Amino acid sequence: MLQLIAVLRLALPITLIPDNARYQKWDLNPDLDHSLGIELSYLPAYPPNLNLIERLRKFVMPGAT
Repeated sequence: MLQLIAVLRLALPITLIPDNARYQKWDLNPDLDHSLGIELSYLPAYPPNLNLIERLRKFVMPGAT
């Protein structure tokens, strides 16, 4: 997938943000993304600020943690 994105030769910097799942990481060539000019920025393991139900729960149950 990274090679297909690099073939587009976009003039902008490319940053992909995959989740932190095990299948999103690979050991085939850890420097492949840098050699293609693509930055990988993984999401944290549990980002509650990105989970919409967590924000809704603050309003519905204000005293809950």
